[in-house]
Amino acid sequence: MNIAQQVKDIFGYDRSALGWYRDFALGVTSGISLIFGVVFALVVHSRRGSSFDLNVSLGCFAVVMLCILVSPQKSTVFAGTIATPAAFALLKFMTTGALRPLLVFLGLMLLLGVAGAILGLIQWYRRQR
Repeated sequence: MNIAQQVKDIFGYDRSALGWYRDFALGVTSGISLIFGVVFALVVHSRRGSSFDLNVSLGCFAVVMLCILVSPQKSTVFAGTIATPAAFALLKFMTTGALRPLLVFLGLMLLLGVAGAILGLIQWYRRQR
């Protein structure tokens, strides 16, 4: 089994299952909500922050948690939650050439890789029992 197939197995990719597409959509939705939640949370701490910004930020984080909790395949939704902001950071790096988005992308991909490795070890341990 090659590495690409192992990664697909870890995050539950199955083209024939309709549930995988639901989990993918939940992951992208929670990833975009995470971006907006962080942006509004940063605005709250600026001089012009308001209670509206705080409410929007908390609402976005609630959507992220709801998307992860609703799905039976939580690892797929978590992967989408991390990969969506990483994809936007990579796109920003490719269009502007700025270094900070590349560092954000690499940091998020490192987090996703560590999470994938931990999930893979958990699945391997469960199969051994």
